Formats: sequence, C-alpha cells, structure tokens
Amino acid sequence: MNIISNNCIGGYFYKKNKWIYANPFIWSSCYGDSLDILMDEYSNINFDNYVCNKNDETTFYILIDNKIKVQFIHYIMDETCKNIVVDEPNVSYCKIQEYIIEKYKKRVQRLKESAELPIFLIDWWGTYLHEHGDWLKVKPNNETDYFNMFLEKKFKYKTIIMNPYIKGIKKLRQNLYVVYDEIISFNNGDPKGLIERHNTDILSIIEGNYE
Repeated sequence: MNIISNNCIGGYFYKKNKWIYANPFIWSSCYGDSLDILMDEYSNINFDNYVCNKNDETTFYILIDNKIKVQFIHYIMDETCKNIVVDEPNVSYCKIQEYIIEKYKKRVQRLKESAELPIFLIDWWGTYLHEHGDWLKVKPNNETDYFNMFLEKKFKYKTIIMNPYIKGIKKLRQNLYVVYDEIISFNNGDPKGLIERHNTDILSIIEGNYE
C-alpha cells in the first residue's frame, strides 16, 4: 500500500498496520509548495533525481527532481552515536546522511517495483506554515482560509485529510475525504495519537467504504 503523508503520521500508520514501508516519505515531512507539487505531479516525478543536503549541523533534507523538498528532521546527526540509536520517531547516528540516502534509495526501489498509485494522508497540523517546511508563495490570511483554499484543489489521487473543522468521516467529492479530530489544530499536533484514534477510520476509507 502506497500511503504518502506530509509528516510522521504516515510512519505511525505503517507501523500500526505492520506494513512494509512502501515509499521514501516515511518518517519525513513535506510541506508548502513542495507538497502541492508532489500531489499534482506525482506520476511525472523522477525520484532517482535527488540530492541530500544539510539544513543545519544536525538535520538534512532531500530535494527530489529539483522541485520537491522533503525534510528528514527526525534523522539527527550525532557524532557521539557510533551505532544507530532509535527513540521513535527520532533516529540518531554519526553517519546519518549516509543512512538517510540508503533508506531513500531502498524505498524508491520498492515504490518503482510496486507501481501502486499513491493515497495521500494529510495531517492538518502545521501543514503548510511549518518551521522546517517551505512557505507558500501565496500566503493565506489565516488558518481557516487556508483550509478552505486547500479544499478547492483538484485531487488527482485519493486524499484523506485529518482535520479539526469538518465533523464526521465523509467523502466531500471525488478523491477527497475528511476525518474529524477535535484534538488537533493548526498549531497543536498529535500524529501518533491520530493513528491511535482513527486507524480504523482511515483503513475504512482506503478500503472504499465511503464511496
């Protein structure tokens, strides 16, 4: 199953369901215009065209096809960690850049071998104005305005939005589904808790029970 998320909610979802990581976006973050491009141009992206660069002294990002910036903020450079140290969702290692590239290449290969269409799982918390993400070229006036603007997108692939605005679990239109959560907000995230509370709901949408 090719579930692509905008933050670590995807990693928790894969782990909860004991699925093999099927794409290179697991435990990463993709925001702003990069997320828009990924959702709009997925079928035309060359995932083998990438570079891995530093954000700062401890974290890295991968730039895919010169247009999609994916942050690996949970993968931390730590010179004292001669072996890989995992404290979910964080991974610390003295050779973390090499580790990121290794995992990226391995999961891109799985992605190409499966050829499954993506299902986007979007956690609305900090979706576009995240400190490690790219700001939108056109900035909304406020959180609610942006959410409404986001819903006006044309969704080429099935997209599930975990959100604090629209109550219930429902299909809004072709390829667009929402799951309500009263705890999250634009500034208050809980990716792991979302999966604990709504794993069954997400699976139900994936299985086509809300068509």
